[in-house]
Amino acid sequence: MPRVQNLSATKVSTWRQCRRYFKFQYVDFQKPAFTPIEWESGSVVHNILAQLMIEFRSRKQFKARVGTPRNPRWFHKVFERAAAAMQQAVEAGEVRIIRPGDRVEDYFQQGERALTNFTAEVLPRLQGRRILGVEADLGNFRLARTPIRGRLDLVLQADRNSSGSPEPRMAATVEVHDWKTGRRREEDALQARFYYFAAVAKYRAPETTFSFHYLNCQPGEITETFEFSEDQLAELAEEVAEVRAAIESERDFAPQVSTLCHWCPYSPMCSEGQTFIHQHPLAGGGEVETLAL
Repeated sequence: MPRVQNLSATKVSTWRQCRRYFKFQYVDFQKPAFTPIEWESGSVVHNILAQLMIEFRSRKQFKARVGTPRNPRWFHKVFERAAAAMQQAVEAGEVRIIRPGDRVEDYFQQGERALTNFTAEVLPRLQGRRILGVEADLGNFRLARTPIRGRLDLVLQADRNSSGSPEPRMAATVEVHDWKTGRRREEDALQARFYYFAAVAKYRAPETTFSFHYLNCQPGEITETFEFSEDQLAELAEEVAEVRAAIESERDFAPQVSTLCHWCPYSPMCSEGQTFIHQHPLAGGGEVETLAL
């Protein structure tokens, strides 16, 4: 029986989706056989956005605040290099295209669309805010005596006094922003609660908000913002305690086969998953990947 050292939103979602997957990933520490291209494409976008925010924070002219790139296609060259590396990884079999009929170019287009939407729809609303963290950890956040792990894509301080007055600034709001390149998922609500309460505990601001930005959605549908109550924190702690107890009492780690088996990087090691994949081939055009990242 495994002993839980810590939990994260990804670990909990993985546990709920497939216990066999959980065992391969977090108990046996097996090396994945491949990376689904959706995950690789999402990582490329995250890395490029992180680098932009690090540039804003480190360059003197921005004074550690979110700025404005001179070129709306600021990401073009670095994305081209990342796309070339992804092409090579696909050719080497390290990254795998799952959906029948899809091409690697389709994912290049999705990545560019996500960065374009970020630049046009999200970045203008963040300008002028002080950058507190990029890929920031959750500090010493615990629930039910269990350390909670994760990374906050971007943490900003939004001053209530934004008029430029030299008077002392009023108490500030902490904003946590998380980038998503896929569609909305039920599992996202758990991540939002973990990260919101972790930010409340770490930054101790008078007000905290958490926002997902679904960068491949249509303009006007990209951003979803959350705030939670103390009652919800207590409920989350109970949820964590239940999940931890279930994991530590598990013996079988039986697989839960579904369409997600096609995207599972451990499917070549799982006979039940392989059987399901062969018996339920993807038809293409509309199948959706929702495995936890």
